[in-house]
Amino acid sequence: MRRRATAWLGTISLLTSACAMGSGVAGTATTTSSSTSTTTTTTTTMVVPTTTTTTPPTTTTSSTTTTTTTTLPATTTTTEPLDVERMARSILMVGIPGTTLDAATDEHLAAGGRSVILFGGNVADATTLRALTSDIACSAGQPVLVAVDQELSPLVRRLGPSLVTPLPTPATATGMSTTELREVGSRLGAELLDLGINLNLAPVLDVVQGPNPVLQGRSLGDDPELVAELGAALIEGIQEAGVAAVAKHFPGHGRSLTDPHTGVTVIDADGDTLADVDWIPFEAAVDAGALALMVGHPIYTELDPDLPASLSPAVLDLLRDDFGFDGVAITDSLTMAAVTTERTQGEVVVAALAAGEDLLLVPAPDAVGPSVAAIVAAVQSGDVPVRRLQEAVERVDALTSAVGAVSCDA
Repeated sequence: MRRRATAWLGTISLLTSACAMGSGVAGTATTTSSSTSTTTTTTTTMVVPTTTTTTPPTTTTSSTTTTTTTTLPATTTTTEPLDVERMARSILMVGIPGTTLDAATDEHLAAGGRSVILFGGNVADATTLRALTSDIACSAGQPVLVAVDQELSPLVRRLGPSLVTPLPTPATATGMSTTELREVGSRLGAELLDLGINLNLAPVLDVVQGPNPVLQGRSLGDDPELVAELGAALIEGIQEAGVAAVAKHFPGHGRSLTDPHTGVTVIDADGDTLADVDWIPFEAAVDAGALALMVGHPIYTELDPDLPASLSPAVLDLLRDDFGFDGVAITDSLTMAAVTTERTQGEVVVAALAAGEDLLLVPAPDAVGPSVAAIVAAVQSGDVPVRRLQEAVERVDALTSAVGAVSCDA
């Protein structure tokens, strides 16, 4: 399972300059009749869905011969207009201000949004929570993702014991078997889905090395192999219940000396060290079939000395190419100081999308409008290729199809 760093160390300069943009591909459709006929070739740029209308062929038969000629009519192809704003809304995971669906989020969902994150302030009792998640689904009118952070650590659990079975702490979990932890994950997943939640932003797979201001009490320890085994068991259990598990925080947050909520975080570990320790649990997560991974905000000087991981094409290329992950890459909150220092909200979301992220976490309600506007402007200007936006939309589409549905009970 262990992937050594030597393969990518030789090409790190290329990774740093690359950007996972993607590009449109032209497709050619050719229709050929086996009798004497006209052949029509239509070339369509595969940027948006196309509608093709073909009238029935006409057949002409000569009264003095036995030769029949069939002529295929010209094919008319129309291109649907690209709704960039709707696409932009569909890749944002937004927060809401209370325990009921507010008007602004209702409008966002009706206009294409489909992902919401819930925090402690959004959670009351089970009845109110089910009503909220149902309203989210009804407002969106399409499959939705409703997310929560329900970690092993009591420090980051949004749902109390009146809503879900209490979880073992990380310290307790390290003494449990993988079978037991898989059962814990499966039970949690079933209870979340019953409440209308189908995405859990857990488990934490960071291997903590020394003091860590943001992960203290949240990690499964400092043994990468143990973290990998236990984390994979939790992922498998949560997902077998129909809830997507989100392994976090790629490519490993365990060496942070500062909190990204409050400032820029830099990790200076060399490539071999990262490969031997920090990356092992994420390799296990990919092998376990994790549907999503969250990318953290630290700057990893060995990977990209200039950009936080969540905004770095080099880090996203590492995730896709070296780890072989083709699921949804979710950002950590894009309102944290680690990424907003010297960047506007619009610049942050555009940088994350351009780098290769698929689902952009924007929990502050007042940040949703500027984020949508910035993505639309970037696509229209060509700063972000439309194919990159489409790729993100497609991955989020696939994720919503892979998890249990949140019911609209209106």
